[in-house]
Amino acid sequence: MVSQQNIAHSITLPPPAGLLPIMHPGSMCSPAHLTVNPRRSQFFREDSVSLSCEDEDRSAGWTLRRNTTRETRTVCGNDFGKWSGSTCNIDFMIQFDSGVYWCESMEAAASQSINLTVSGGSVILQSPVLPVMEGDPLTLSCQSKQDSPLPAAFYKDGSLIRTEPGGHMTILHVSRSDEGLYRCNISSHGESPSSWISVTVLLSLMSCRTNQVKLNLSPNRSQFFKGDSVSLRCEDEDRSAGWTLRRNTTRRTRTQCGDGWGRPSGSSCNISVLVPWDSGVYWCESMEAAASQSINLTVSGGSVILQSPVLPVMEGDPLTLSCQSKQDSRLPAAFYKDGSLIRTEPGGHMTILHVSRSDEGLYRCNISSHGESPSSWISVTESDPAAVYSAVKGREDVTYGQMVFKDGGGRSKIRASDLAAVYSAVKTEETSYGQIVIRPNRSREFPLEPQVIYSSLK
Repeated sequence: MVSQQNIAHSITLPPPAGLLPIMHPGSMCSPAHLTVNPRRSQFFREDSVSLSCEDEDRSAGWTLRRNTTRETRTVCGNDFGKWSGSTCNIDFMIQFDSGVYWCESMEAAASQSINLTVSGGSVILQSPVLPVMEGDPLTLSCQSKQDSPLPAAFYKDGSLIRTEPGGHMTILHVSRSDEGLYRCNISSHGESPSSWISVTVLLSLMSCRTNQVKLNLSPNRSQFFKGDSVSLRCEDEDRSAGWTLRRNTTRRTRTQCGDGWGRPSGSSCNISVLVPWDSGVYWCESMEAAASQSINLTVSGGSVILQSPVLPVMEGDPLTLSCQSKQDSRLPAAFYKDGSLIRTEPGGHMTILHVSRSDEGLYRCNISSHGESPSSWISVTESDPAAVYSAVKGREDVTYGQMVFKDGGGRSKIRASDLAAVYSAVKTEETSYGQIVIRPNRSREFPLEPQVIYSSLK
């Protein structure tokens, strides 16, 4: 619960207008910052927004990309918005502009990611785009499209916090307990979408090295049939932390194994009978808030799945895709990439002997008279990675993926996700859910891995 003594009764004005950099713990690890004007995460339909890629040394040509429920990795200027210099302008926002946005260079470096939600309703919640630092103030504003300011009721995790006559609520000193799903309501006007607000810890500012924990699963694949079983295991090299498996799904966010799903057994979590709503993003998290890479699992209620890698494939390595029917195996299958037929394989398996960046894309398969698999994004790394995979589960059983590249001891490269942040999220109706991964230093070196980012796919 939000502690009542931490909530200010006075009205706090929103941040000043202008293009303000979104600073967060990962900024030091990324060569670029993504800034947004106006500085908020929710917008009304027909609002406008400007997003700028700001590079400190101005050495890279940056483009703005996004994932939405309709498309993945689209580029500003080609598929949406107007690109001008280093800024992308969207003059007339609609609900389909809701999604995750990030800057990406030609060298595959990337900024932090941010989530934008466009509502067709009459009320929005103005909340931070990225996590709030522990101890800092947090102001939430409930805004009506017709009038402001109006009295508003604020909710966290479904429970009423309080009603504020000015439509603004301030938590003077946020703590980890303030992390949660917030929304607001203005009587006779309506309710805002919900947004997850996350809190980062001070130690995560120093996190710039990969974590020592890995999430492994058996069987090692990303798609499953309804009724299948899976075992997920948190493996820590120094075994110094007690790890918990967590997940985000379209129904609940940041739940742990044993809390309504799965059976914990030591460092493993076993799900004996998978159902479609087990689809989501899974990761290991310690009591100190360190976390592993995250992986996406998709559970299909159909008759065909595509067996593909859970994590990105290294450039030059072989990649084998298998099209599997629930009834039979080794049936002829047609394989597609980005909607276009690649070829039909009589044995239901397709191998790319040496993958390259051009092989990155959205894959699916089809077995005649049996059906079609969900689609999965396959990513390719450029070098030896301690890769962080993060994914967005969109509509219609489509798995969208992003990846973060390596640390070899030198400067990291990242792709489609911030090196300081794992983005993973799921969409359901008007609710935005986001995975929060916080990276305090555990021992020896500071981990070079995503710390905290709030971003989710609306």
